Amino acid sequence: MGRPDNKLRVIREQRFGWRSRPRITLRSIRATRLCGWRLVLEPGQTADAITQSAPGLRVVLDGGVIAELVPGQPDRGMTMRQGEFYWQDAGATRAIRKIGTTRLELVEFELK
Repeated sequence: MGRPDNKLRVIREQRFGWRSRPRITLRSIRATRLCGWRLVLEPGQTADAITQSAPGLRVVLDGGVIAELVPGQPDRGMTMRQGEFYWQDAGATRAIRKIGTTRLELVEFELK
């Protein structure tokens, strides 16, 4: 058995949207002990819900106001500022809706 490959690889880049709507870009990477993705949302866009399978970190690249949507709970409004970071617990299911007037860009990393 060889050594694990710890190099990061882009495994998927997806663009969601139609001609009449701005696109949502999700770019993901995967390595032996890390999985990550980049999310860009324009005002009014919503990213589908995910369930984080391991703990991780959210880093804000371009901030703004969001609503974090957790099933069974009221929407949680948050103002995210460039350079801030947040710990994300494993097992949480959540979606993000971009509210406000600016673009949001963040990266999230899941630690395996």
